[in-house]
Amino acid sequence: MLFARLDDTPMLRKQLASLEESLELLRDRCCQLARSCNDFAASLSDSFEAESAFVHAMEGFFGAPEDAVSIATGGPVLGQFVMTLRDLTIFKETLKSQMEHVLHDRITNFVENDLNNLKEVRRRYDKAGRHYDQMRERYLSLKKGTKAEVAAEADEDMQTARMQFEQARFNLMTALSSAEAKKKHVFLESIGSAVHAHLRYFKQGYELLQAVEPYIHQVLTFSHQAQEQANQEQTELAERIYQFRRNQEEESAQLEAAHTHAQAQALAHARGGMARMSVGAMGGAEGAGGGGEGFGQGRGPYRPSGGAASSSVEQMMRAGAGGQKRVQVIKQGYLVRRTAAARSRHFFVLDSRGSLYYHKDAQNARSDTLSSLFSLVRSRADPTAAAPPPPNPMAQHYRPLGLGGRGGGHGGEEGGNEQSAGGMGMGMGEEEERSHSLQYESLNLLTATIKMDADEPDLRFCFRLVTPDCTHTLQAESAAEQRDWMEKITAVIASLLNSHTTAQPAPAASDLSAIESSEGGLASLATAALPIVERPLEVLGYVSGNDRCADCSRGHPDWASLNLCVLLCIDCSGVHRNLGVHRSKVRSLTLDVKVWTAPLVRLMAIIGNDFANSVWEQGLKDAEGSALAGREGHTGAAAAVTPCSRADSEEGEDYILLAKDGGSSSVLESPTAASAVVRKPADTDSLAVKEQYISCKYVNRRFLPPTTETPSSALQQLRAAVASCDVRAAFRLLVTTPVDVNADVDAAFASTAPAGPGATRGGAAGGGGSGGGVGLTGSGQKLLHVACERGDEAMVELLLLWGAAVNAADAAGRTPMQVALQHGNHGCSKLLASRV
Repeated sequence: MLFARLDDTPMLRKQLASLEESLELLRDRCCQLARSCNDFAASLSDSFEAESAFVHAMEGFFGAPEDAVSIATGGPVLGQFVMTLRDLTIFKETLKSQMEHVLHDRITNFVENDLNNLKEVRRRYDKAGRHYDQMRERYLSLKKGTKAEVAAEADEDMQTARMQFEQARFNLMTALSSAEAKKKHVFLESIGSAVHAHLRYFKQGYELLQAVEPYIHQVLTFSHQAQEQANQEQTELAERIYQFRRNQEEESAQLEAAHTHAQAQALAHARGGMARMSVGAMGGAEGAGGGGEGFGQGRGPYRPSGGAASSSVEQMMRAGAGGQKRVQVIKQGYLVRRTAAARSRHFFVLDSRGSLYYHKDAQNARSDTLSSLFSLVRSRADPTAAAPPPPNPMAQHYRPLGLGGRGGGHGGEEGGNEQSAGGMGMGMGEEEERSHSLQYESLNLLTATIKMDADEPDLRFCFRLVTPDCTHTLQAESAAEQRDWMEKITAVIASLLNSHTTAQPAPAASDLSAIESSEGGLASLATAALPIVERPLEVLGYVSGNDRCADCSRGHPDWASLNLCVLLCIDCSGVHRNLGVHRSKVRSLTLDVKVWTAPLVRLMAIIGNDFANSVWEQGLKDAEGSALAGREGHTGAAAAVTPCSRADSEEGEDYILLAKDGGSSSVLESPTAASAVVRKPADTDSLAVKEQYISCKYVNRRFLPPTTETPSSALQQLRAAVASCDVRAAFRLLVTTPVDVNADVDAAFASTAPAGPGATRGGAAGGGGSGGGVGLTGSGQKLLHVACERGDEAMVELLLLWGAAVNAADAAGRTPMQVALQHGNHGCSKLLASRV
């Protein structure tokens, strides 16, 4: 709850100012993010236009289907690709629209409608406050002799102004609460939707391209074939050209030789007679014909609450001084403090330790409620917490000094100094006190007296607190308030003088855990936040086995199953989430920051992936040994072994040995008649393989060894593990045995106790390994009672994750929280209060 109390207090005003400052910083960041988102959408628009122009250019290049150039360049074949690219541009436009709608518009709407509206609401609040101050000053300035009707009219005006001021304050609180509530989901939803839009964009593109992938392979294959054919044609063409040129050269040589021979013969016959010349000419003709024939034959081919006033001040003072040591607020409210120089309005607090103190600057002081202060103190002083949470910055302005000095006699100043460090139980060291500015001033009540009215008899609703040092004139806002303040301060002074709290020391750190509000201790505990581990991934990363996923061994897991106590990768976490929260409660180590309390991180660090797998996969490891032995010496057909497909593994192979074909396995029996062999998946395996393995591991529990433990014997062992704070043993029993975490621990010992009058519950408890007075006969205790008595927060967290009932009562009617408070285990009580 954002506002624990609705009263107009300095703490509330400081909280409002702090929220406004935080939202103003958020508004600036939202404006920067909106501008960046607008630029990103503009870049997507430019990219869409460029891709559209590219698609149009491709369509213009290939032309019409019957175009000769288009046919020659493969236009009919590549038309499918052009259509695919056009669809991709449509996806890009859709992504741009979604980014503008789910991110830019939502953030802009949040800034304009929620954050900017706060300024107008704040202006109205300030205006109503000033008007209320004027009406109150007018009403309080009336003298005693003022006419009744004038006083009534002034009172009515003041009440009307107060109602308007209250309405303006509630409007401001509503606007701030609405903005704070929206900022917790607006950005998660917007950024998540933006990332999901990218996922859809890439997924649609992947599915579209995957659909044409076979066609792409066909086109590329055809392209390779066409390229090879073209290369072959080029080679053949070169060979034909070479052969053609060679044939031409040969023919030219033959013709040249024939021509030379004919010329020689003609010259030889020319020297003879006419007869011999004709014969020589005929021979030359035949030679020429042969050369032509030879030429012819030579041709060849070519991805933060203070309590209200009690019925009896004396009883509250006795409770604060007695063994209960409880600090309660007796009275608190605004009073006007009058001095000779000026008058100022302050917020006064009167508590059960006899302390009266007020804030020195009522207009500028804004802080959390007193109960949030008490919760902060309890968190700092809790000795069971492993590491205290960071201090609340709103509590820095609380510094009660000299609260109700009780030194005795007139030692008011000395008593006040003694209480300055204790006060409301702040317990701040001297250096820490010096680091804070003076914000509160206390009034010593031990030597004080109350007097009616003020020095000026005409002032209304005044009373004086007279001390040996000075006189404080205080003015209430009504006669009833005046009387109530005077009665309660007088009762506190009387209680102090009666020595009920004379020797009361400063409150110890352990006492602060018992501070109660008017609603009871449970409401006070609920406001005490558990320590949050800011970087759980860094802490748990050093645990053995946590550097890889417990189910597929992928590196750097950043998800976890709380009840199974394992770290998971994002793929396996999705499978676990589908199992249901009753089987696996999945949380992120980086996103779910408020989940990782100190007890939960300690529990996860104690278990770790290696130990958790040694429990959940014990049958898997046994099957590995049996499988290796079977490969060496077993020759039958009674079992089938399949190794894990993890390449280059240095840790050996994992096996699951299941019954098959009517045979039996000495390692593990399958729940089905003909079971298939299941193996531990690797990081590279498909999601279906991981789903099958995770279901076998956690749902069917195939890898757990058979147990011979009965529910009663398992409960005995689990009770002993809880009593001895052995978290690992308790985890192993919860996983491997049929134990009920909400069973009565007495029932287990009663069912196994020896018969006869000599059998006692105490002997059974002693046999359990941890007596200690826990679990006597008929006590009705549950395991959670035992864990709360021991004070082990990690054990309490484990039992709660496995379904332990928070409000289960024992035979005496005590709940686990009451047991924890009774034994001073305040860390356990906070943990239980957070689960109520």
